[in-house]
Amino acid sequence: MKFYVSWSRCDPFYSVYDDNASILISINSVYKNWKLSRFPKIPKHLLIDSGGFRFALYPHERIRPKDVFTRQISILGGLEVDTIFCPLDYPILDPTISSNEKDRRITETIANAYELKNLVVKNNFSESIQIMGIIQGYDSESILHCAQEIKQIGFSIYGIGSLAKIWNQTIIKERIKSICSIINPKKIHVFGISSLPLVKFMKNKGIASFDSARPAISALNNIVIYSRPFRRFGILEPNGVPIRGPFPIERRLSNPLPCTCPVCKYGNSTILGVGKREYIRNRTVHNYYHLKRAFFEEH
Repeated sequence: MKFYVSWSRCDPFYSVYDDNASILISINSVYKNWKLSRFPKIPKHLLIDSGGFRFALYPHERIRPKDVFTRQISILGGLEVDTIFCPLDYPILDPTISSNEKDRRITETIANAYELKNLVVKNNFSESIQIMGIIQGYDSESILHCAQEIKQIGFSIYGIGSLAKIWNQTIIKERIKSICSIINPKKIHVFGISSLPLVKFMKNKGIASFDSARPAISALNNIVIYSRPFRRFGILEPNGVPIRGPFPIERRLSNPLPCTCPVCKYGNSTILGVGKREYIRNRTVHNYYHLKRAFFEEH
């Protein structure tokens, strides 16, 4: 199972620290003219998302599916990288919207998947580029309908969306199991998963890949992750600095624990620093190292 770490322009270059880094980049997490060549070391695997999640939150920013495709091509910049393009999907994040609106979003997601496939076929891209069919829905019936329609179009990999606002892991597992009943789990990617029990469940199901932004989000919120065993701590901030994060004083560190991550093994204690972007980046690399190890070693 492959883990894609979400990346934005303020994050560290994970591939510099990890030869096997798989990166997810959204078209709206980088500048319009940004290209992958800006990475000092090109990641081994790349997933270029359509920005559908943000567009669902801010519909006025939404652009045409063809323009999404153009941005994805521009980001790749002609580099030969194992890459997946995502069509412009329409996540269903608000359960209170009408059933007609929910069904409209599913129909639009299916139509956009069909359009992206035609664009990729028409442009005769190299075999290093795959396209993903995105499955959206709001219950088992709608998810199965969308999955069947997307499957008929035909893709090499399928993504499961609309999970970001669901906190009940039982519901998430049921949706994954429903899609696995009609699509080979080895062709399924699950968006936005960071829970270790869910990762274990997906691994047992044979899911191909998943992604998470947890290393950077945790670092930004002054959370430090360790593995073997998996643990999370807050930072004991200096006097006068507002306390961030959910941890009580006894779960906050003033000194880092022994660690062999790419930043700590050189005696760099700035993972507990606050107030500078450098500290957050170092903490992000540290969190990435331990979270990835926890995902794949602690089951």
